[in-house]
Amino acid sequence: MAETPIFETKPMTSFTYFEPLIDGHSTFWAEAILDAATNDPRLSTIHLVTNAQLAARLRDTCKRHGISPEILPADALAPLTKGNLWTRGQAQWRTALEIRAKMQGDVFLPFFDHAVAAAALDRRDRSGKGQISGVIFRAPNTFGQKLGLNRNLDHLRRWASYRLASRNTVKSLFTLDESITQPKWVGKKQLLHYLPDPVPDLQNLHRMTPDLRQDQRANYLLFGSLDARKGIFQMLEAWAMMEPGFHQANALRLVGKLSAKDGLPFRHKLEALRHSTPAMVVEVIDRFVTEAELAQEVCNAKVILAPYQNHIGSSGVLYWAAAAGKPILGQNSGLMGFLIEKYNLGLAVDTQNPAVIAKSLGQEPLAKIDPRFYQSHTLSAFSKVILDGTISQ
Repeated sequence: MAETPIFETKPMTSFTYFEPLIDGHSTFWAEAILDAATNDPRLSTIHLVTNAQLAARLRDTCKRHGISPEILPADALAPLTKGNLWTRGQAQWRTALEIRAKMQGDVFLPFFDHAVAAAALDRRDRSGKGQISGVIFRAPNTFGQKLGLNRNLDHLRRWASYRLASRNTVKSLFTLDESITQPKWVGKKQLLHYLPDPVPDLQNLHRMTPDLRQDQRANYLLFGSLDARKGIFQMLEAWAMMEPGFHQANALRLVGKLSAKDGLPFRHKLEALRHSTPAMVVEVIDRFVTEAELAQEVCNAKVILAPYQNHIGSSGVLYWAAAAGKPILGQNSGLMGFLIEKYNLGLAVDTQNPAVIAKSLGQEPLAKIDPRFYQSHTLSAFSKVILDGTISQ
């Protein structure tokens, strides 16, 4: 008669957080997931594959959990972050597959929008141990947008790519869109799962006090990766339209790295407007800032600006503003417009029209944030959805 084992043998399960991106990526996502993964009894080994910059920002987290990050060398990182969207997506998908095979476990690639097309077109059998999952930032949200042939075709194309990507290796994908509904034609499988983007737990922010400007102006803050898609040109035009009294009382601060494509044209436009509108104060901090620096900038601000140009997805800007209880002035369409209006995060307007932005700047939007926003967008809820959907069962 065979002996009954004293302890039940559990399969070894590996989880890898794979993050090739550098610019504009917040470390608190990685910190939250690595913290939760380390404490998850379903997982036996935790890995981090990333770039040198993010590894440096996560040094304390890795040390705390005994994680030795695998840092991608420059020649391996380049195809994952440079070139057009299609080539980047292919490279990210191939690397994710290599990590899955090497680690024999699950792989989480946070920004999955580029890789999803490569996954959809990869018809090879990828069944085996572990899955690859990630977040779709281009949420299928049509809030405030005109429906037409092009919009419907785009909607159909994206859902088809999600469906095809989920044939074997990709079993779960996540969306930040809480209004998500699954089209009937994609089958019975739940393709996208709602992921509550967390409000940062900015404990250091609550210990900060605003740094008062010597000129006594109030700061209007636009931060993150600064490019045309973020509405930097429209905001600059709107700022120049304001009356002298407004300029005497307020300053516009743009904090973040200007894009290589838009940086020089933006600076030329700024210099021209400074000559025609000498009363205005516009300050550009053209570099990557740490999360501690950003927390202080948010704390110092009177209003947070998010003049995206018809962006259909979400933005971390919303959650930084909410963490500090600051009003946000953002677009009135897509997921951002949906969230601003549903949870009273500030003022949602047509950010493609500088004149409308200028009119809104004079209204001083107030944040009367619905408490349900904080209750549902927690780090614990975020990490649980990620791990429950990614860990192979």
